[in-house]
Amino acid sequence: MATVVTGRSADLAPAHEDGARAPRRPLGERALELLVRAHLAVVCAGFLVLALLQSPGKIIGDTKLDLAVDPLAFLGRALTLWEPEGAAGQLQNQAYGYFFPMGPFFALGQLAGLPVWVTQRLWFALLMSVAFLGVVVLARRLRIGTPSTVLVAGIAYALAPRMLTAIGTTSAELIPMALAPWVLVPLVGAERHGSARRAAALSGVAVFCVGGVNAVATAAVLPLAALWLVTRPGGPFRRRLVLWWGLAVGLAAAWWAGPLVLLGQYSPPFLFYIENAEATTGPTDVLSVLRGASHWVATMASPSGPAWPAGWSLVHDVVPVVGTVVLAAAGLVGLCRRDLPERTWLVLGVLAGVGLVSLGHLASVEGMWAGPLHDALDGPLAPLRNVHKFDPVLRLPLVLALAHLGGVLLEALRERRGAHAAPERRPRPLVRAASRVVLVLLAAALVASVTPALAGRLAPPRGFEDVPDYWQETADFLASDSVEGRALLLPGANFPVYEWGTPTDEPLQPLADSPWDVRNAIPLTPEGHIRMLDAIEERLERGQGSAGLARYLARAGISHLVLRNDLDNGATGATRSVLVREALRESPGITPLTTFGPTTVVEVPEDATVFDAGLDEPDAAIEIWTVDDPAPRAWTAPLSSVVTVHGGPEGVLPLEDHGVVTDRPTMMAGSPGAPLETVMVTDALVRRERTFGRMADAESGALAADDPLRLDAPVRDYVLPRTWPRPRASSATSGAPRPRRARRRTRTASTAPGWTPSPGRRWTPTR
Repeated sequence: MATVVTGRSADLAPAHEDGARAPRRPLGERALELLVRAHLAVVCAGFLVLALLQSPGKIIGDTKLDLAVDPLAFLGRALTLWEPEGAAGQLQNQAYGYFFPMGPFFALGQLAGLPVWVTQRLWFALLMSVAFLGVVVLARRLRIGTPSTVLVAGIAYALAPRMLTAIGTTSAELIPMALAPWVLVPLVGAERHGSARRAAALSGVAVFCVGGVNAVATAAVLPLAALWLVTRPGGPFRRRLVLWWGLAVGLAAAWWAGPLVLLGQYSPPFLFYIENAEATTGPTDVLSVLRGASHWVATMASPSGPAWPAGWSLVHDVVPVVGTVVLAAAGLVGLCRRDLPERTWLVLGVLAGVGLVSLGHLASVEGMWAGPLHDALDGPLAPLRNVHKFDPVLRLPLVLALAHLGGVLLEALRERRGAHAAPERRPRPLVRAASRVVLVLLAAALVASVTPALAGRLAPPRGFEDVPDYWQETADFLASDSVEGRALLLPGANFPVYEWGTPTDEPLQPLADSPWDVRNAIPLTPEGHIRMLDAIEERLERGQGSAGLARYLARAGISHLVLRNDLDNGATGATRSVLVREALRESPGITPLTTFGPTTVVEVPEDATVFDAGLDEPDAAIEIWTVDDPAPRAWTAPLSSVVTVHGGPEGVLPLEDHGVVTDRPTMMAGSPGAPLETVMVTDALVRRERTFGRMADAESGALAADDPLRLDAPVRDYVLPRTWPRPRASSATSGAPRPRRARRRTRTASTAPGWTPSPGRRWTPTR
C-alpha cells in the first residue's frame, strides 16, 4: 500500500508510550518537509494568479453587490432582520450569514483600500487554497497517497466542477465545500491524539467558520463527519466523541440558526415562486452527479451567451466533459481497491453523496421513491430543493480515492533495487508501462477538467469597473427629496442587467439612504404587494396613461418614480422606456422632475430601413418623476369611510380609474376589521396559472373550475392570505364594479397590524 510522507510526525506516528519527546528527525526528512511546504505555497500562489486572470479590472456580480460596494454598511444593516428601505420593507434573506467569514474579509479589503475587483479575486483564491490544503492535510492523516498524488488530489478538489461553476457568481455557497475537509481533520486520528473534547471542539470551529449564508449548504459538511463517527470502533471514546461533537456543532450553528428560524416564520414563502424541483433535479443523473456537473443554472443560456460560462463549458464542451468523466472513473477505481485506507467510510460517503445529489431525479432509470421525493422537493422538502449543494459529500471521497490510485501507480513505477530484493518484487515492464500511461492520462484529464478556468471563464459576463456615478447622484437626490414617500424603480425586470454591467443586485441597494422598491424576479415581500406591483407594470407596458394610476401609486406611498433608461431591455425583456415614459406623461398627477447621467445616442445604420421598430430614443440614463399627494406612512381615518374591496390589490387600480374610491381608504375583503358599509366586488381575483420566471405575459387567461392545469408547480399564482376570498372560476363582468351599501358603523381605523389604507402597505400574511 502506498503511504504519504509528511513533515508532521503527529499525522503519521503515535506519540511514544512513555511520553518522551520524539527524537530529532534526520536532515533529509526535514529537507523533504520544506520541499513539500514549498510545493503547497507554489500551488496556492497558482490559485492567486488564476483568480487574478479572471476578468481583471472588472467587478463581477458575485453573491451580494453590498459586499463589493460598501461591506461595512451592509454588515451594519445585517444586525437586524427587518430592513425598512428596500422592497417596501423586507426581511433580509439570510443577510446575517455574512457576518463570518465573508463579510469581514471584504470589510478588511475596503479598510485596506484595495480595489473591489482585487478583493473579489483574493476571496476566490482563498476559497481554492483552503479547499486544497484541507484535502492535503486530511489525506496525510488518513495515510492516503504520496506527497505528489495528494497535491494532485487537492488541486482536483479545489478546482472541482462545482467550484468552477459557481465561484464567480455564488461564492458564498462554496465556503462549505472549501471547509468540508477541515471539519473532518480534527476527528481523524482523534483517538490516537487522545482528547475527544479537543477534537470535537476543533471540528466545531470549522463548522463555525462555514458560516450561515445558506443553511442547506452548511449542512452538507456534516454527513461525512457523521459517517466517520458511525464507522469508528465502539467504546467509551467514541461515545464521548459523538456527544462532544454534537454539542460543538450545535454551538457553532447557534449564531445563525436563531435568526433563520425567525426568518422562516415571518418571511413570505418565496420558495414557491423561484425554481422548482423539475429544474433543480433535471441535470442530476448519476453520470452528471459523479462528474460534478449537477448545478442546474449551468445549463441555462440566452441569445447573448451562457449565464455561467465555466459551468456551461463543463456541461457542453467535449474536453472538460471527458476530463471530468476520466477523473470520476479513476476515483471509483480507487474506491474498489482493497488496500484503500478507510475504504468502508469512503464508499459510504460516495453512496450517500450520490443519493443526496440525485434526490428526486426523474428519468427512465431512477432511484427508489424518486417520484414522491420529487414532489416533496416542491413541498415540505423545498429548502433542500437545490440538491447540488451536497456535492462535497461525494467529491471528497472521490479525490481521496484518486490520490490513493495515483500512489499505487507511482509505486508500480519504482524500481526495487538491492541484493536482497526478491525477483517477484521487481515490477514487470508491462505493468510499469501501463502505470505510466494511466498516470499521464490522469494528468491530462485534470488539465482538461480545469480548462474553463485556464480560459478565464470563471467570471460571469458583463462585469463592470464601478457603479456609475449617476446612480449615487440619484440615491442622494432621493434621500433629500423623498422625505415621507418611497421611490419605485421602473420598469420592472427579472434581474438588474444594465448596459454598463450586471451587478446582481440593484445599485440602490448599497447606495440608497431612503426607501425604494422594485418588481424583480424574487421580491421578498408579501404576495399582495407583488400583485400590486404587477398591476402597475401591466398598465405601463401598454404605453397608455391612466386617470387612476397616480392615485393608485399615491395609495402605496410611492412619491417618486425612477425610470431606468440604462437597463438592457434586450437581455431583461423589460418594458421599453419609451412606453413607460408615454404612460407616465398621459397620467394626471405624475410629473417629470429631473434627470441624471449621460444622454444616450441612438445610432441608426445608413442602410437600415427599420431600426428597432422606432422604440429607442435619446434620453438620460435616469429620469425622476414625482407623484402627487403620496399617502403618509401612518394615518387614521373613520372606519365608516373605508371601502372594502373583494379581489386582489390589483383590483383597486380600475376602481381608481372609474373614480369610485377616490380619496377613500380601502381594505381587502377578509382583512381583520374590514367594514361592510361600502363593499366593491371586482373581477381582479380569478383562477389563473402563472409562470413565475417571467415578468411580462406571465399569466394565463381566466380558467373555469374544470379547466385542466398545465404547469407543474407547487402553487399556481401568488397566494393571498387565507382570510381573503379565494379565486373565482372565471372573471366577473367587466366595467365599473357596483358599490353595495350595508349598515353603517362609526369607528376609527388606524394602521394597526392587519389593516392597510392602500394596496401598497405591508401586511402580515396568515400562515
